[in-house]
Amino acid sequence: MREARLVPLHVMLLVDLLGVMGGAERQLYLLARELKRRGHRITVCCLKGGDLAGKMSREGFHVIELGVTRIYGLKGLKALFRLVRFVHAEKVDALITYHESSDYLGVCLALLGRVPVVSSRRDMGFKLKSRHVWIYRLINLWFDHVITVSDAVRRKMIEQQWLRPRHVTVVPNGVEPLPADLSSQRGDTAFHLEPGSLNVCNLANIRPIKGQMELVESAAIVRRHFPNVRFYLVGKNASGDPYCEAVKRRVRDTGAEGVVKLTGELPRSDVPSFLAAMDVCVCSSLSEGMSNAILEAMSAGKPVVATAVGGNPELVEDGTTGYLVPPGDADAMADALGKLLADPEEARRMGACGRARVEREFGIAKMVDHYEDILQYVHLKRSAWKGAILKKRLARALAAGRPWVRVVVAFVVHRIGLEFAYRWVKRTFGLGHVGILCLHDVSERAYSRPGYAVYMPPEPFVRFLEFLDGRYRIVSLEEATRLLQEGRRLREDVFALTFDDCYKGWVNHVLPECQRRGIPYTVFVTTGPLASGEPLAYDILVELAEKTWRRVADLSPWGLGIFLRESEDDIQSLVETVNGYFKGKTKGERDRMLADLSAYFDVPLDSGDPKQWVLTWEDARKMRRHGVTVGAHSVHHMCLPVMETSECTREVRESKRMLEEELGTTVRFFAYPYGLVGPRPERLTGIVAEAGYVNAFTLNAGNSDGFRPFEVDRRGVSRGMFLAPNGKFHTSLLATELSGLGDILFRKFFFLKKAPGNTPYSS
Repeated sequence: MREARLVPLHVMLLVDLLGVMGGAERQLYLLARELKRRGHRITVCCLKGGDLAGKMSREGFHVIELGVTRIYGLKGLKALFRLVRFVHAEKVDALITYHESSDYLGVCLALLGRVPVVSSRRDMGFKLKSRHVWIYRLINLWFDHVITVSDAVRRKMIEQQWLRPRHVTVVPNGVEPLPADLSSQRGDTAFHLEPGSLNVCNLANIRPIKGQMELVESAAIVRRHFPNVRFYLVGKNASGDPYCEAVKRRVRDTGAEGVVKLTGELPRSDVPSFLAAMDVCVCSSLSEGMSNAILEAMSAGKPVVATAVGGNPELVEDGTTGYLVPPGDADAMADALGKLLADPEEARRMGACGRARVEREFGIAKMVDHYEDILQYVHLKRSAWKGAILKKRLARALAAGRPWVRVVVAFVVHRIGLEFAYRWVKRTFGLGHVGILCLHDVSERAYSRPGYAVYMPPEPFVRFLEFLDGRYRIVSLEEATRLLQEGRRLREDVFALTFDDCYKGWVNHVLPECQRRGIPYTVFVTTGPLASGEPLAYDILVELAEKTWRRVADLSPWGLGIFLRESEDDIQSLVETVNGYFKGKTKGERDRMLADLSAYFDVPLDSGDPKQWVLTWEDARKMRRHGVTVGAHSVHHMCLPVMETSECTREVRESKRMLEEELGTTVRFFAYPYGLVGPRPERLTGIVAEAGYVNAFTLNAGNSDGFRPFEVDRRGVSRGMFLAPNGKFHTSLLATELSGLGDILFRKFFFLKKAPGNTPYSS
């Protein structure tokens, strides 16, 4: 894959405190470090500094300490305008804010400094008072995007603070994997661990929200069954703090002085060896966004017992990497700890599963990939509103109303009787036409993908058939081509139904509905998927574009530009752009690009089991037994005009041979992939004729100047022909389209033409 063209950004990280290396601060530090390594310019700004601010400054980061305790007041106002001047002077491209005060200040910067702001939400909002929640409800409108560390936090923010779901992305914390040799050893004795003891640790500052009081109760219970167990409460326990003192009293009251040890804070460099010496790690929090302690424990290969709060269930798979227990339930926690302490082999297995999951899903690189993508997204999105792009956005907004104009025009035409009069004239003067309609997939997946013409929902398809069967004569493809060849006058419109590619929906939905009504139809089968079970490149591409977490698709390595994935229209435009690019490529080039896109989009090629939508040989035989006409659609659905003559001949001939051998029937019809003949049609039609086909079919090619047996035109049927933009079936729209009035009203007038698709933001 060639070099991408997304440019480095100047990113500012704004945080309330930058003193000790807490969970949020460590994630900020790791993010800043990795973004800097990737070539981005990083500025770290804190309302109040400390040891971590000094550390980052010594490591070469530009650190701004505002020296502000409260943002309300004159000092806060001065700090704001200092940042506004900095943002303008240093051309900051994007801002990430951490915690409440920084969020408030960040919104002011968004308004005054015109810089896109991303808010990082790291907990369940347990500290927020009612007035803070209402402030967030107001200022959330001004964040360009919001990142939450877990899906639980995302749901809470949407419910409590009224965030718009599409403006919130979950980016889990990342953790640096511990060395494999440490994760498999017991560690050293630098922490005065007793020989032969069973060691349990809790990595968290001693605070009420961390639930150490309940953990002490659990320790007292566990001690009854495991006298050699030792609990280490590792974290800040300030002398004189009421909660710390209460925890110490509870230790004395339960007689667990020799079992529970409050060790104080542990140097970061000592954490790996300390975790290696533990048997089990425990998280007793009463509320948690995403626990860094759990991630570190899993990275060390240790099983985890955690309370089922916040993002903990998204980390600990109950029964696989540890156990989940109700918050505040000392008995349940003691029971879970006892299971692991009693079965060391099971504990090791769970620890290994946890480590594997961290390496697979919670790496630093993956976290930074997500942040980098969102930063590029908000930067490009904000930039897109400048200059000519604003006009393009306005034009696109106006274009969104065109489908409704079609609906209104069709409704009026139908109501005033113009469509009826038009059909009467055609009957009277023998001006009926033969229409060959082309559809693709009919399946349930179309409900979740309304923008793609090739996917049609089953219910609208049934209504489409009912309308067609009730108003027109439906004939076989053989009859339709005969009528076209004869060229005689018809007193009625005649239609034939065809389906392209290789979809399971032909058997699940099309066959039973057409059988019930006695409607003949033809399927043009791409034989490659029949043999391999693999879906078409187009369907794979849709899966990749729909399921990726990326909001910025950098296709500049292929000369296709940079696309933002803001809406379904944008995703569809991305798919159609790449699919158009495929037309000029060989199968090998196309497959390599799909593999590259799979890696780039972080979506496996077999994501969602796409094989379930692919026709099988048994399905094809079933249709043939029920009288369905089967035609060929090449082997690999390549664009034939750009292929070498030998390869093109192989695609055309092999498809016919496979179908005839497997189905025991003569294949007379061929449909050109991508529905076109393209340049040098005589070469391609000659290949098709020499292969033994009787007729070959194009798609929307406009061949109306006489019958040509190897360039027979068909009309593509999309849901836009009969569905309003709200998804409802519209009889008058379909009647207008099929009568031929749609060609005059919708395609001859500029204001009703289809709007141009989304274009790249950079090329």
